[in-house]
Amino acid sequence: MKVTLVMALTLDGKIGRSPDHFPDWTGKEDKKSQEISNDIEKEGFSDAVLAGGALVNSLFAEEKLIDEIIVTISPKIFGYGISLFSDEIFMDLELAAAERVGSELVYLKYKVKK
Repeated sequence: MKVTLVMALTLDGKIGRSPDHFPDWTGKEDKKSQEISNDIEKEGFSDAVLAGGALVNSLFAEEKLIDEIIVTISPKIFGYGISLFSDEIFMDLELAAAERVGSELVYLKYKVKK
């Protein structure tokens, strides 16, 4: 099964300020993750979208279960907070797509080299 990690990040690579920080800071243009989920379901695919937190992301990464990473970069800097992964993770990535979303966001799609 193909697993795609989908996250919104600040410019300094954070997914939130704390574990209970609700991700309402991404802006209305950041609807890619919902669009992706809807498209996958409509087309009858059995692929999974991983939209967990740093711990869940790390668990999947450690087992080499992530095939793609899609991030939306927001023009915010938290300075502290939760990273995309909770553990030291190494992945070799290949840029598959990059596009501007609205006036402030950047959508990036990477394939994980295995």
